[in-house]
Amino acid sequence: MRCFYLAWLPWAVLFCDSIAHGDFIYLTTREPVTSGLFAGDLRHTLSVYNDGQNGSGHVLRAITVQPFGQAGGEFLHDPNAIFYIRTWNGSEADLSNQADRAGDQAGSYVRFGPIDQWTLVSSDPAENGQPFTDGQALRGGFTVTGTVDAAAGGADDSRPQLLAITITPPKQLNGYEITATSDTGQFTALVDEMPEPSAVGLVGLVVTGACLRRRR
Repeated sequence: MRCFYLAWLPWAVLFCDSIAHGDFIYLTTREPVTSGLFAGDLRHTLSVYNDGQNGSGHVLRAITVQPFGQAGGEFLHDPNAIFYIRTWNGSEADLSNQADRAGDQAGSYVRFGPIDQWTLVSSDPAENGQPFTDGQALRGGFTVTGTVDAAAGGADDSRPQLLAITITPPKQLNGYEITATSDTGQFTALVDEMPEPSAVGLVGLVVTGACLRRRR
């Protein structure tokens, strides 16, 4: 595995160049929220792109993301982790930012691309499964599945684009279980945030798929 820092970026990101077929690359950041409903909490972002290597193309058709809090080690789920959410359409959980709020004021959600190209297929908890309160905490995590620009057969993902924002208490480290469907197949990944002194997260990446081989 070959890892390196891109030190000139305004945040520290660690790339681990260990995947081949699929070539989905995930980036994370984290920083304090300074204003609004979630002031004093921590804003995490997850972005994704596909570099098109190994004939994998640049099309994302569907994706499932499960954010979770880490429990004392890589990829261990903390059942007491907290994710703050917003509501929309009355008392429904807005887990795909269907109210289209800006930035960290949207709370925790998963969505790729603009709202008019995203279709929420399912979520856990279900958005209307119970009455939710604006700003409330979900414990343990949540899962969102959606399709991307289905009418066009998917969307271009050749450049990094936002995939998820999560708002958590300070010092919480997140992980993500992801299943991405491209025009060449379906690929799963585990992404975790590495602890480090600053407020900005590093990305740890372990990816598995139907066909994996190390790049040379």
